[in-house]
Amino acid sequence: GFAGPMQILGLERVDLLVGVLGFNLGVEAGQIAVIAVLLLGALALRRLAGPQAWVAVDRYGRALAAFGLLLAGAAWFALRVI
Repeated sequence: GFAGPMQILGLERVDLLVGVLGFNLGVEAGQIAVIAVLLLGALALRRLAGPQAWVAVDRYGRALAAFGLLLAGAAWFALRVI
């Protein structure tokens, strides 16, 4: 999907490969950064809240994350269909 528009630019094969590879590595690095921030936040919250409060945070956090994924998936589906 990303290589097609880059081919329109008339890049050499090596430049195209470097561009696509760089883009993909950047996306992966961004995902790892987001997960690291969320994990550090969860660990800090666990320390501050204590083990009893963590059970409720864990249960509702999972439900909230699942709902967020549902909304994102529905939005992407709608955008692709429309």
